[in-house]
Amino acid sequence: MSNEEKEKLVKYLVRKGLAFLISEKMFQKPLSEVLEILDMPEWYNPLFRSVFHKNMWRRSYKEIKAVLNLEIDGELAWNRECFQKILIPTIWKYSVSLIKSKLELPFWRDPRYQRLFCVSILSRSSQYITDCINYFESVGLIPYITFRKFRSSLDRFKAVYNYLRLTGVSIVIDGKLNEVFYYLESDEILLNSFGINIDYLLEREKSNGLS
Repeated sequence: MSNEEKEKLVKYLVRKGLAFLISEKMFQKPLSEVLEILDMPEWYNPLFRSVFHKNMWRRSYKEIKAVLNLEIDGELAWNRECFQKILIPTIWKYSVSLIKSKLELPFWRDPRYQRLFCVSILSRSSQYITDCINYFESVGLIPYITFRKFRSSLDRFKAVYNYLRLTGVSIVIDGKLNEVFYYLESDEILLNSFGINIDYLLEREKSNGLS
């Protein structure tokens, strides 16, 4: 995009009240593509107001169009309330193929699991999500887990969970997970605040064939 085109585009966006869309990445696109994206009829859908954001310039016209029109099970994905949670500017960090692969996981058809769906899902592998949900279901912890807060490896969770059970410490306290589970990635806090040597526990789980 030439300097003259940049100047005209900025004036146009300011005049239209769209100055919030201005970014350096926008200027890296041909002017024709920028105008094509701005003219998409999908932006009239209230569902997409939150993703009409300068982050979208990371993606091509074709990619943006594909995300906004993504279908799951033959219907527009974004008509499902649980999927609307990821209609935020962060979505443009991810490819349409990745987004689709996460939305197609069978768990989201079950109301019991829909509360787990959040934007963090996009940064986790499908296998990790599947392993976590299956494990938490097996130990009865689905009502207490959220992927937004759970950022640990599943092996660490299992090691601490088994340790608490062996020592008679409550897994759930006052309807919430024991707070130790929110510090699984900090070896120092686990050791100094909870007396848990996570490396020892992981090695013991491995030796016992439990990890």
